[in-house]
Amino acid sequence: MGRKLGLAEALLEGALTGWAVAVCVAMDDVPDPLGTGLFERTMLITYAVTLTSGSMLIPPSSVAYSRLMWTQAAMIGRALRARDALLIDDTLNPFEVCIDGLCVKSAALLTDC
Repeated sequence: MGRKLGLAEALLEGALTGWAVAVCVAMDDVPDPLGTGLFERTMLITYAVTLTSGSMLIPPSSVAYSRLMWTQAAMIGRALRARDALLIDDTLNPFEVCIDGLCVKSAALLTDC
């Protein structure tokens, strides 16, 4: 994950520290985003991460993610149930934001526990 956020170097140098615990495994048949009607069996592991230093190094975007943002954990579940990403941030483009992906579903499940 550090590489996807562009933080691998900060982790190696010790500028970003903390711990991570696997808290959930989610599995689902994910439809092809190109609309072919095909599905791919997908498994996702969700981690709870606690940073002890370097949180200010987390960028607003990365090569892998066009935008990174923070929200209250309960809002993830509300947005998923309503299928409305604008509940999290009304500046989002609803045509670009996926609110029903497996990663969002697993995060919502954790916040509902």
